[in-house]
Amino acid sequence: MTFKLSPYSSVAYISVGLPDTTKTVEYLTSDEESVTINVTSGMYVRVVNCDILNEKLSKIGEFTPVTDINSTTDSQYKFDDITPSVKTTVDDYLSTLTSDLSPETLKSTKYTSTYQSKMYDTWKSLAKTSADRKYINIANDIYSCIRNYAYYTNGDPANAATVKLNGKSISGSQYRNILDAEKEYITKCVSSFKNAASFKDAEIALRNLNYYRYDSLRLNGKAA
Repeated sequence: MTFKLSPYSSVAYISVGLPDTTKTVEYLTSDEESVTINVTSGMYVRVVNCDILNEKLSKIGEFTPVTDINSTTDSQYKFDDITPSVKTTVDDYLSTLTSDLSPETLKSTKYTSTYQSKMYDTWKSLAKTSADRKYINIANDIYSCIRNYAYYTNGDPANAATVKLNGKSISGSQYRNILDAEKEYITKCVSSFKNAASFKDAEIALRNLNYYRYDSLRLNGKAA
């Protein structure tokens, strides 16, 4: 089977193997957009953000981001009631969180639960409307996704010549490319949140980021 990076994403991964055994894990980015793996009966296959093609290269599975959810939030809160200054403060900080993601900063203070809690309290103190509070709560969930990504991702070996990742040796530049692609994906989700025109749109952006946070294997490579 051939696994190909989805045009909707900048990074994907595939995990293949027999149950209760070590899995073969492959990451895809724009530098390496596809991989072909011999998949036999009984194998466990897990994919995130990629399309699947059979031996004839016919597409048999396609990744698409979440574009619709059942949401009643907009019937409870008016998106237009969000105070512009509150939205700007929240959006600008989320932009900072994503733009600052780098191998050197993944373990910095702003990606800790204590700091997030303090920032959340600051945001809540600015709220003037119920819509403000709802927007802040969704933004705080976005923050949690970014913080968890940073906490579980090891950026230390990014400048090493060779990195051992899931039992496979790759170059340090490949490792940095994967980190960059993950940052790009997170940034895209945050941009969708900031550009939302309704609470439903904001929740869809959160859903796409949340799925990625839980489904993707974290990068815990070691310098080889």
